[in-house]
Amino acid sequence: MGDPVNNASKVPPMLELRIHGIRNTPPHELLRSGKRSLKPDDVELSWGDELAGFYRAKVGAGAGAEGTVVDAGASAGVGASAGAGAAANGDSPRVVEAYSWGRLARFTGVGMAGKVADAAVRTAWFLLMPFGLTNAAYWSRPLPAVQQQAVTDPVTRQAEPRIDYADNKPRGHDGAGRIRLFALGLTLYFVVTAAVVSMDLIAVQCFPADVPDQERRVCSALPAFLDGLAGWTRGQRVVMFALIPIVSVAALAAIAYLARTRFHPRPDLGNGTQVVAGSSVEEIAALPTLMIRNLWEARKEIRYNGWLHVWAALAAVGAIIAWDGLWTRIDGIACGSLGTFFTECALRMAPGRIGLTGMAMVLAWLVAAGAVVLAGIETVRKSPDNPDMPSRDGSSLMGWISGGAIISVVAAGLAAVFSGAPVGGVPGATRMLGLGTAPAGLMFVMLVLILTMSRLRREGYDKRTLGWRGKGSAVFSTLSLGAATILSCAIVGAAATVLQRNLERRAATADGMWRYGSMAGDVLMPPSVFSLFSGLLLGVIVAGAVAWGWCTWRAVRSMTWNTQEAAVSELLSAYSADPPLPQQEAAGRKLVAARRTASLAHRAEAVVSLLAVLIFLGLLSALILGTFKDWWNSGPVAGLYRLIESMGVLGLAAAGATIVALAVMSAKPNSRPLALLWDLMCFMPKTAHPFGPPSYGERAVPEFAARIAAWLDGTDGAPPAKTGMVAISAHSLGAVIAVSALFHLKSTRPDLPFNRIGLLTYGTQLRSYFGRFFPELLGPAVLATAPVGRTKLTAAGSPDDERMVTGEPTVQFDVNLSHVLGAGPNRWVNLYRKTDYLGFPVLYKGPGGAENVGTDPYAQEMDPFTYQFLVVSHSDYLQAPQYDEAIAAVVNSLPAPET
Repeated sequence: MGDPVNNASKVPPMLELRIHGIRNTPPHELLRSGKRSLKPDDVELSWGDELAGFYRAKVGAGAGAEGTVVDAGASAGVGASAGAGAAANGDSPRVVEAYSWGRLARFTGVGMAGKVADAAVRTAWFLLMPFGLTNAAYWSRPLPAVQQQAVTDPVTRQAEPRIDYADNKPRGHDGAGRIRLFALGLTLYFVVTAAVVSMDLIAVQCFPADVPDQERRVCSALPAFLDGLAGWTRGQRVVMFALIPIVSVAALAAIAYLARTRFHPRPDLGNGTQVVAGSSVEEIAALPTLMIRNLWEARKEIRYNGWLHVWAALAAVGAIIAWDGLWTRIDGIACGSLGTFFTECALRMAPGRIGLTGMAMVLAWLVAAGAVVLAGIETVRKSPDNPDMPSRDGSSLMGWISGGAIISVVAAGLAAVFSGAPVGGVPGATRMLGLGTAPAGLMFVMLVLILTMSRLRREGYDKRTLGWRGKGSAVFSTLSLGAATILSCAIVGAAATVLQRNLERRAATADGMWRYGSMAGDVLMPPSVFSLFSGLLLGVIVAGAVAWGWCTWRAVRSMTWNTQEAAVSELLSAYSADPPLPQQEAAGRKLVAARRTASLAHRAEAVVSLLAVLIFLGLLSALILGTFKDWWNSGPVAGLYRLIESMGVLGLAAAGATIVALAVMSAKPNSRPLALLWDLMCFMPKTAHPFGPPSYGERAVPEFAARIAAWLDGTDGAPPAKTGMVAISAHSLGAVIAVSALFHLKSTRPDLPFNRIGLLTYGTQLRSYFGRFFPELLGPAVLATAPVGRTKLTAAGSPDDERMVTGEPTVQFDVNLSHVLGAGPNRWVNLYRKTDYLGFPVLYKGPGGAENVGTDPYAQEMDPFTYQFLVVSHSDYLQAPQYDEAIAAVVNSLPAPET
């Protein structure tokens, strides 16, 4: 930025602040206007660093000789119409800046360690997806209403705001604890998956040393230097390979810590986080969540929760070691049913029969199970209902949990290492005992939690105005568990395929699987719930494809609004051109196809709900089939059961291919597969799962707010001028960041002149997606918009349907976007087009009635500057002539600068 210059005349009063969306438009494209284009070398960073920052065009870059500083009436920076808008405000120049934040969720920025962590994050995109979806579930739950009170600081004697609950309802009924408990279950699910591969498939099944006459058999797919482990005892190998799930959890925790991005500006950057000293604090009875002052700050609760997950994972490994070591010592093969467990196995657990090491394993298992249970209790007990509220009262249980985890792992490990051969020479099981049923047990617990989340209720909301009728937490959690199970199936299936050498059946021996001789039954046995879900996954995919195809056919047939004549007529009207259009029939076909694609894409909410239902049924079916495997396999439906089980290999292969393909896509610079889903789950602070992907909002929101505050304060290289104005130009998800920044400023800098801030959005999902999925964050009561319903799968899906008001808003906040920006026309203008697959109308409506109704100008669907006819969709709004008109309308709605 350079040093401040004491010359107020150098502060241009108008700042057009552009922010990109999901596509991560680079700064040189974001700074273009109309036909004027820029190259990457034409822009320079004025604020920020390599992660995120504000860019300006260099002087003389592109078509304009003045860069992005625009004199009144000129068009070099934002077009002729925008220049006229500047002239209406005191003939003052304008600066155009582009805020680029796209690398926040994919780069760590800590030197060489950051580059290594960045590669790890890209490689582990989809290992983190279930955790990120859990975070989205946390913020989609019914958030408690809060209020702001004035509290006098005993030291400074100044009034400071404090957030408290706006009602007297008991805490813990909003689902925060249940979602955090579900997140803990996901971590244990990950640990069990890693344990199945390392401790079961490799340490036990690939070294059948305890099987008579097979003492030297080793899976030939393993490196030769591991052959010596065949001479170890089963317990010693299990303890050695138990390091893999422990290291895996440690790696997840390290990636989560290194990948976090924070905003800690220097004092002279204008951080926008302090209330002016001595100013009065307004008491607000109904406060939007976005106005919580420290909402975007990294808090201790998530670090505390992270340690809970780490210790619970360690305790789970100790429990796995102890359980297997105990039952292999007393002939665990005979414990195949509840009857034999009580009549035969339980009798062998007498201290005199299991020995000292057996007693140590029993105690280790009890301590480990207790540590996991305490971690679950602490997760629920310490779940804050609101980010600004302290955690629940009561002493911490962390010491007991960590101590129990360490003791259980050490005790179980030592007992397994020194236990020797099973008592009485009884051969051990050919599988790791307990790991076959552990995934099913965790799946059952998480499915029950999902059912309880579906019962969460919001008061004062019409269900039609809520995403998935208010069951967002259950939907996101179902997608999370489904993604985690698919990942587990892919990991376990890929490991089994490699170890069985299914892809290369000729190696050191005739059948290829075993080194030093063949062995009957050369098939590894992963947990049945994984293979069953993999088989059912094909059915889920086929059922979803059939349902989507039928609904699409019905929807397309009902799109009577989407005709070539109407499309061409609207294009000519938007372009201010006279008919006929060259190649009018071909242009009409292109427009109709693009509009149809956009309309079908607008049914994303309905498609996701269908997908969630199918995934839930698939998980439940796999759980039932795997739990009662003996009955299904011998009953009248044995043939169907075997068919599903045999299809598991195909399902695992399909899941693995999908993961590999998406991982390759995510490894490209500045790319994000499934970008909308990723941005939905990474926007809000990471509060549910500590190992989830980083929240770009933790930096982007306060940084964008700080830039606005610095401009209005006049600290951009000069003393305060009290004449600054800001016109925000936000595309797609950038609109969500911009609106959040405005509320953040309203809570932290209430002294700013908000009447000198205007908002232009385009291609946005504010009202139709974010407002429905997260109603307490960005719903109608926050945006001051009319409620809207979702587009059904078989509906016509015209823009008129997407603008239709659904129900009456019953929930109101004392502060909404209309209060922040100020009432009046064109304070918020939204551009949209029918070919935009991610953009919707907003239909801005303030509480005052018609005088507060904003506009949704229509942006033409043809790029006016390409040589051939090109239909534009979600991007390229800056080239549309309606953009210049819209930004001029926003600028003209702002008051003239003070003199």
